[in-house]
Amino acid sequence: MDRTHNSDETIYVAVGKTVEESKHILSWALNNLCPAKIRVLHVHQPASFINLSLNMSRTSFSSRLQPQEYGNKILDRVMDDYLLICEQRSVHATKLNIEMDNAAKGIVELIRDYNIKKLVMGAAANKHFSEGMTDLKSEKAQYVDLNAPTSCKIWFICAGQLVRTRSLVETGKSHLSDPSSSSSYSTFSGKVTSNSDLSASETPGDSPDWLEFHEGSSDDDKHFDKLEQALVVIAENSNQEALDELDRRMKADKDALKAVIRQVSEMKSSYVRELIRRKETKATLRKQNEDLEQIKQQRDEARNIARTQKLLLDNQGANSDRVEVLEAKVSSAVDQLKVCERERDALQIKLENACKLIEDHFMKQEEDTSNVHMQQFFSEFSVAEIHGATEDFDPSFKIAEGAYGSIYKCTLRHTEVAIKVLHRNSLQGPLEFQQEVDILSKLRHPNLVTLIGVCPEIWALIYEYLPNGSLEDRLSRKDNTPPLSWQTRIHIATEICAALVFLHSSKPQRLVHGNLKPGNILLDTNFGCKLSDFGVCRALSSLENSSDTTNISRRFPYLDPQFCSTRTLTPSSDRYPFGLILLQLITGKPPVLLAEKVQSAINGQYLIDLLDPSAGGWPYVQAEQLTRWALGCCDPNQSRRPDLEDFYKILEQIRNDIGPLTTFHAGSNEHNQPPHYFICPISQEVMAEPYVAADGYTYELRDLRRWLDSGHNTSPVIGNQLPHLTLNPNYVLRSAILEWRQQQQQQQQQR
Repeated sequence: MDRTHNSDETIYVAVGKTVEESKHILSWALNNLCPAKIRVLHVHQPASFINLSLNMSRTSFSSRLQPQEYGNKILDRVMDDYLLICEQRSVHATKLNIEMDNAAKGIVELIRDYNIKKLVMGAAANKHFSEGMTDLKSEKAQYVDLNAPTSCKIWFICAGQLVRTRSLVETGKSHLSDPSSSSSYSTFSGKVTSNSDLSASETPGDSPDWLEFHEGSSDDDKHFDKLEQALVVIAENSNQEALDELDRRMKADKDALKAVIRQVSEMKSSYVRELIRRKETKATLRKQNEDLEQIKQQRDEARNIARTQKLLLDNQGANSDRVEVLEAKVSSAVDQLKVCERERDALQIKLENACKLIEDHFMKQEEDTSNVHMQQFFSEFSVAEIHGATEDFDPSFKIAEGAYGSIYKCTLRHTEVAIKVLHRNSLQGPLEFQQEVDILSKLRHPNLVTLIGVCPEIWALIYEYLPNGSLEDRLSRKDNTPPLSWQTRIHIATEICAALVFLHSSKPQRLVHGNLKPGNILLDTNFGCKLSDFGVCRALSSLENSSDTTNISRRFPYLDPQFCSTRTLTPSSDRYPFGLILLQLITGKPPVLLAEKVQSAINGQYLIDLLDPSAGGWPYVQAEQLTRWALGCCDPNQSRRPDLEDFYKILEQIRNDIGPLTTFHAGSNEHNQPPHYFICPISQEVMAEPYVAADGYTYELRDLRRWLDSGHNTSPVIGNQLPHLTLNPNYVLRSAILEWRQQQQQQQQQR
């Protein structure tokens, strides 16, 4: 490319080898001239870069590069930093390098060779800048200002500020000036390099302008070749000398560094010794100060003791009379204190007596108020009303009869009621009557029978009428009534437990039913249960002289065995019959020796054979859980029986899982529906091969395998990570499902 051809839009910026110093010049050109293209110009002085290489070799010269090669690497890195500044401003930039001993002459030479029209360069070092500065303080700038062709417009910059502008003077076609006005070739010691317009091997001597410059020279080609060879030898010698100088300096620096290290080591050792000596001196001084302070303290204490003793001796004579007076006053005060203590004790006794009287008064008042309040819960009926309602106790109104009275169903005051009339010749009649009235008149609970009224003259108790009879009637299927479903039985057991927990936690005194059995558990229309008959252990009189425990357990199977020996009723006395009733609900078997039979079934793992099939498909897991709790209640030792409050939580949870009782009325088609635990959580179908996963849930083996093979390693139900993928067969549930399927087939055949 012809170097004389140059677009006026290209701005040349002369920079130095220090980016920090020259970047203000480049920034000014970018900010104020808004160039489309910039060419970064630099005159490389080999001697200065060799010195720079020598200096930097002390810290970063790790390879065996020639100084000139190392200087070129530094120059390339510096020029790349300038180009990066332009690139960040989105301005296309190239670089132009020339090697020359004199930077100012090199700039002038490049202006001529490349026909540069616009140049930005430094006016002085940044530290020389001052407000209003117009003079060029740099010799390089002054030289360029005087010797550069007038066809080049030059902006002189200092510290990012424009100092002076040399205007452009048009002189026609640009030609190089006379060779005498420029530096001779002997000073042009290198090559010009560029990354765009000029190739790496191009030199000024190859351009037409250069040839034109030498047309008038008196040296021929032969002299030129000799001169070139001489220059190469000089350059090689210069490089070798620089390398030798570098080695000498590195060796000197290494020796100096070793000397410094030795000095530092000696100083460190001296410092450590001095530090140890100072610590020892400080410790000795501190110990001496402590000893001195201790001596001063002992001296002060001795001085104070001496002063005190002196004062005591001085005042001993004067205070002897005063001491006698004080002793007399103290003796009198002690006597008065004793009198006050006796008075205080007497007042304390009076206060306690008064508080007790007040407490008794309030308790009596509360009892009176409670009695008045409780009396509002029931009414007193006349004998005539009772006779009229029962038509003089017509046998057609009688629905039950026992050893201690008869029960009649009738309508009294437009209300369907059950009237229990106690036998007049019964020794337990008055006691049972009063006890029932006392308990039921003061308590209200959804699972206790409601006492509507009384007739004291004939020992009659009027209750609400419950149409589904007693639990004993339903378990024995009296009058061919349909069997109770297992869901209904769990609801009944839960309500019995709730009533007992209520009685055992009543205030101010806990109550014990004492006569719990299926015949005293009544069922309403929705099979909700209510406890009745609070005549505690009416058969006690017949047991007083009996010593045959086996006979007693057969005649009175619901009686707590420990009560037979202690004759003491406790809340645990109700747990035994409750456990036995629960076993009856689960198995449908009679109560005699039932606990022993069920325990044997548990031990032999054939409990499923004892489950009452008429109740439907029992959930085996829940049935086994309830059976174990019921056996705990039947333990002969009262202290080992479980707490009913804990048992109630278990029953309530199972009842909540089942749902409302109205869904499972006896006689419904509930048996056609499989229990929910027969259903696979994945396919929602009755399982054929139930297997238990690590999450504790049971699944159909085929569906669970498909779930795991699809890449899932979480629980299909709760979504948690499965700790392992081991599957175990659920044989118990499989047997229950098979039995349920057989029952379904039998029912279909019967239809």
